[in-house]
Amino acid sequence: MKLTIKIKTGQKSSEIIKDGEDYIVKVKSQPHENKANEELIKLISKFFKTPISNIKIKSGTKSKRKIIEII
Repeated sequence: MKLTIKIKTGQKSSEIIKDGEDYIVKVKSQPHENKANEELIKLISKFFKTPISNIKIKSGTKSKRKIIEII
C-alpha cells in the first residue's frame, strides 16, 4: 500500500489526520538529522498497527511531501 503524506514538523503534538486520500502528519521533531522522518515512521507504524520494518519512505525524504510504502 502506498500513501501520500504531507508532514508538518515542530508541532506541539504528534498526530495523523486523514485528508481525503492523503494524510497530514504532525510531528514534534525538527527535520534535523532525520529525526522527523524517524518519528513519522513510528507514528505510521502505530496508526496502521504494522512493524516499523514494513514501512519505507519511497520518495521525498527531504521534502514535506512524501510517498510511504507499507508492505
